[in-house]
Amino acid sequence: MDEENKGATLTPNEAEKEETSTPDVKTKTFTQEEINSLIAERANRAKESAIKEVLKEAGFDSKESLKEYLEKSKNELSNYKFVDACNENKISADRFDDVKALLKGKGLEINSENIKSVAESHPEWIRAKREPALKAQPIGSTHKNVKDDLKSEYEKGKSYFPSLNKIGG
Repeated sequence: MDEENKGATLTPNEAEKEETSTPDVKTKTFTQEEINSLIAERANRAKESAIKEVLKEAGFDSKESLKEYLEKSKNELSNYKFVDACNENKISADRFDDVKALLKGKGLEINSENIKSVAESHPEWIRAKREPALKAQPIGSTHKNVKDDLKSEYEKGKSYFPSLNKIGG
């Protein structure tokens, strides 16, 4: 008969025995501190995931690669500001390293004001004024004009190249 009852439903007495024989499932209770800890852990995972996603969209593998990029950019910007300040104070390009070494040696910040003081104390580091290739002549001046210069160059060329003599001249 036991074999016949295998697929059948249990009688009330058998059901009670079955319930008492199954172990009670204990529900775990959490303290407020444990709940706070779980929530904080999940929030941190979500935060790290969001940071990784933003880094990936920006083309960076990690926070460290972003930090390296920012540090490199900061150094480049600092160098551009230094070159700009040197040019503003008319420092010769071959003296930029000297200016930087002098300021660092004195423990001074590299800025336009300090570079200006270096330029004043080392006038030999200031680049020479450049003369324009053609000087403007005042109207009515007694100086010969550019056409005369070109004509004389043409005349010189005629002596070197006899074929120029055949061309209208």
